[in-house]
Amino acid sequence: MSDSAFEIDTAENGRIVFVKTRDIQWIESAGNYARLHVASRNHDIRETLTNLEGRLNPREFVRIHRSTIVNVNAIAGVVRDLRGHTQVRLKRREELLAVSDAYTPLFRQM
Repeated sequence: MSDSAFEIDTAENGRIVFVKTRDIQWIESAGNYARLHVASRNHDIRETLTNLEGRLNPREFVRIHRSTIVNVNAIAGVVRDLRGHTQVRLKRREELLAVSDAYTPLFRQM
């Protein structure tokens, strides 16, 4: 699914935008929407993370939290905070994404 794209109907100006999945750095749950983080822009799409997860290539996207999916190609590294919780550091982004305890074993294999 690397060449697939999500069609996004942007509310701010009525345009439809196509976002290539390979350009998505991470996805977070945002109420009834999923927020796609693409470069310096964010796009909201009315779909659940579970549905999105099923549409994404599992070799390219991994769920790290019940509310977060990350593109493995966007990961710069994995760190632990002062309390020992695992976090993902992204390339060219300042955010640190929390990894829930249930998904932490995935990073022991990387």
